[in-house]
Amino acid sequence: MIERLLVLRRPKSSYMTGEEMPGYCALYAACSKQLKHEQRACMPTSAAGRLMPGLPRRRTGICNQLLVADFQAVDVLNLRVEQMFDDCVDEAVKEEEPIPNKYDSGRCSDNWPLLPYYYDGYTCLHRLRVVQLHCGKLMKCCHRAQRCRRHIDESEMTVQLKKLKDEVITKSAACQIHSYNEYQKKHWKASQKDVERII
Repeated sequence: MIERLLVLRRPKSSYMTGEEMPGYCALYAACSKQLKHEQRACMPTSAAGRLMPGLPRRRTGICNQLLVADFQAVDVLNLRVEQMFDDCVDEAVKEEEPIPNKYDSGRCSDNWPLLPYYYDGYTCLHRLRVVQLHCGKLMKCCHRAQRCRRHIDESEMTVQLKKLKDEVITKSAACQIHSYNEYQKKHWKASQKDVERII
């Protein structure tokens, strides 16, 4: 991780003559890996603390527990989709390596943008946002990565992933509604007993 951060924060002017310099695609690949690191750091450490799709404020409860298997199925498929994208970007980096002026991509500056340093008060989500924005800048100058993203987004596996996520959202919403209705019934019955005791 430290090596990635050094690469992403190293200006072009610091490279010595003859030293191998990264191109925009190599920098984007490094940024993408750093982004995944930050995303993992921001995830809850247990299934019980998992944010439920479609219901971002609910972290615990019976519905969360019932949907753990569904979460895992989404995670597995999501990892496969992201691996496809990573493989495509890796190919872009290999294609870029033999190009003498790979850091010069026409409308993109020769002096690539540098990843900002994190402030001491930054939360996990702050760091994640900083890296996301930086990766976006680099991706604009790695045209092959843009093509990779379009190709993966239109793939059958991504369509399947979206369908699965939608199903989990529907299940979680239905479970929450059912749980709320059950709670209301219990609350109503308890209120009725209190009224009967008073009478």
